[in-house]
Amino acid sequence: MTDIVAKPEEASSNMTTSDVSSTEQTILNIGESLKHAREKAKLSTTDVADKLNWKPSVVVQIEANDFSALPGPTFIRGYLRAYGKLVALDPEALIEGYNQCAGELEKPEKRFKPVDTIKPQRNLSDPLIKYTTLIIVAALIALSVIWWQSRNGAETLSLTKNETVEIETSNGETIIAKMDLSGAEDTESTASVETEVSPAPSEEAPEDEAIDEANLIDDNSADETPPTIQAASEDTDVSEPEPEAHVLAPGEEKILITFSQECWVEMTDARGIKLIANLKKAGEQSLASGVAPFKLMIGNAQGAEVTYGDKIIDLKPYTNRNGIARLTLGQ
Repeated sequence: MTDIVAKPEEASSNMTTSDVSSTEQTILNIGESLKHAREKAKLSTTDVADKLNWKPSVVVQIEANDFSALPGPTFIRGYLRAYGKLVALDPEALIEGYNQCAGELEKPEKRFKPVDTIKPQRNLSDPLIKYTTLIIVAALIALSVIWWQSRNGAETLSLTKNETVEIETSNGETIIAKMDLSGAEDTESTASVETEVSPAPSEEAPEDEAIDEANLIDDNSADETPPTIQAASEDTDVSEPEPEAHVLAPGEEKILITFSQECWVEMTDARGIKLIANLKKAGEQSLASGVAPFKLMIGNAQGAEVTYGDKIIDLKPYTNRNGIARLTLGQ
């Protein structure tokens, strides 16, 4: 099998007449190669258009190398790839010839770097530096004081909780009791201490009886605690976390495109950012987000379904005879 696309011959650094003729010959060979392969397969332009779901005029324009009448480099490459597969030619060779000879290679956007202005260096004698330094030092001192006070307060609180009290009873004995400052037990401890401190009517009250009474109070409080905890646990509702939704940046919107056939897609947002620019196969989905309005161009639009703002967009009013849809969303 002969070469599909003729490669340009090596030349000197200066452009010569032979270089121009070689480039033109390569462009012509793209259409001629496709036409020759079509005729060899005994297919007419109408047959090719029906199989690829094109208009017959698209086939004629490709074989005539009239790429200016076709919509954009991405679509031209898609046309060449589909046509090459149909007539058993190498699609990559066709696209490479188109890129080299037609000069349609995509160039990256040029970004201009801002010019940095040189500011004069500041000395330590500058008032702004002095005031800034003083503010920083004052803030550090204030933070240190706050930290020291909070640390001392925590130590004081811990000592207060562990404080003990000596109580002298009516019979002359001394009882050492611990002060507990937690919750409902504080009230019960205070009540037991007050009971022991109150003067007894007679000195015949045994010491074992006071100890048994304190133990009885502790046992009752321990028995009453579990139902409270159980009731609290029964009242608490445990809910499973909901799945996180798709998070968009402020000012951004999303577009979902579902493909039931092979389609070519180009989409840009209001900032000029190209969100999608490639060939999509049947069964694929593309979810893009950006700033509205969105400029959208879809080849073989009947094989695509566009969802924007939770609504399916009807592409028929925006589709031309060649099956290409051009529309703007979010205006």
